[in-house]
Parts: sequence; structure tokens; C-alpha cells
Amino acid sequence: MTIGKEADAATFAADKKSVAWWGIMGALFPLVAIPIAYLRKPSVPLHLLSAMPNDAAGAVAFEAAYADRLKRRQIKTAWLGFLAIILFYVCVTFMAGFYRGASDSVTGRAEGSDSKEASTSKPAAKRPRPVTPAKPSIRRKPTPPKDAPAAKPQANPEPKPKRRRLTLQSFNQLEIGMSYKEVVRVLGREGKEDSRMELLGSVITTYTWKDGLMSSVVLTFEDDGLSNRMQFGLPEK
Repeated sequence: MTIGKEADAATFAADKKSVAWWGIMGALFPLVAIPIAYLRKPSVPLHLLSAMPNDAAGAVAFEAAYADRLKRRQIKTAWLGFLAIILFYVCVTFMAGFYRGASDSVTGRAEGSDSKEASTSKPAAKRPRPVTPAKPSIRRKPTPPKDAPAAKPQANPEPKPKRRRLTLQSFNQLEIGMSYKEVVRVLGREGKEDSRMELLGSVITTYTWKDGLMSSVVLTFEDDGLSNRMQFGLPEK
């Protein structure tokens, strides 16, 4: 693999990384978010480390291209968030002034017309309307039909089976080349898809299985075949 292809793959991976959070930070805290975006150097995520080339030069080129591309996107998004909030304040101020002037003009016209009508005409005396007492309403309880079937007691729902616990023993049963369905059959549950990307004609997908905060399994599949596996804090049994 050439360094140019590795840089293209890193740029493609960085473009798929979401930077919307930097736009929100740029809009709310521009004096903090924008300097941090310039000074901070992004790091390669864990699920991309397994897809990096084995040679040192390729890994360095991949990491440098990924960090440079992602940093530029973060800086651009932070500035766009800052400019968007300024434009929002300008539009709100303009619309508030416009509606305030329109309401003042309408109020002035209404007061002028009311004063003219009051000076030229006298209000007519209103006759009191006769009040009729309301008739009491009698509510009747609905009677069920005679042929209505009796309600059947609801059966208790069957309890859901408990999911299997992740252990080092089940992790050691995973073999390189297994499909995703075979891995799910061994671990006993579906994994959470963290990322999916196309790299040099292959589809690289990363799944994560977790038990609490300390135990997790991270598996990487290449075209539905297990290519890399990692575990953190799994008990033996």
C-alpha cells in the first residue's frame, strides 16, 4: 500500500467523523471552543487502529493525514457555529424591531378611530336579558348488553430470557474468519455497531459488546469475516 492511498483512506475516515458538537460549542462558547480547536491534535479512534497498515511509515502517514483532516473540519465547524449564532441574534433583533413598529402603528390607528367614534356617537343602553333557570340533567349509567361475553383474564406474559454474560472463556472461542452470526451465537447477544467504512474495496465494520463499565469486547469484521478482536476486563467464567 502506498502512502498516497493511506492518506486518502485517512481523509475518508476523518470526513465520516461527526463534528457537529464543535459547531454547538462554537455557538455557545466561542472564546473557549475556537482556541481549543486550533491547539488540539485529534487522535485516531480505537476502532481505526486495527485497520491501520502494519508498516511504520504507512501508520505514521495514516495518523498524520487523519489528524490534519479532522482538525481542519473541527476548526471550520466551530467558526461556522460562531457565525451562525451572530446571524441569529441579528435576525432576532431586526424582527423584534419590525414587529414592534408595526404593532405601535396599528395601536395608534385603533385609538384614533375609537376616539372619533366616541365623540360622534353615544352608546345605546343595553337591555338586560332574561335569565332562565337551567334544567337539571339526569345521568343514567350505561347497562351492559345481556349477550356480552365475559372478559377473559389476561395471561401473564412469559419472562424474557436473560442475556448471557461476557467471559474470557467465550471470548477465547472466537476465531479469525468467523461471520457475524457465528460470533453472536458464541457471545449470546447482538453487538452495537460503532463504525462502518469502506477501505480499499473492503467494508470494515466494528462492533462492541459491553458488560457494565469495566468489561467489553471490541471486534472488527472485514466483509463479514472476523479480522481482529480485543477484550478489556473480562472475567474468566
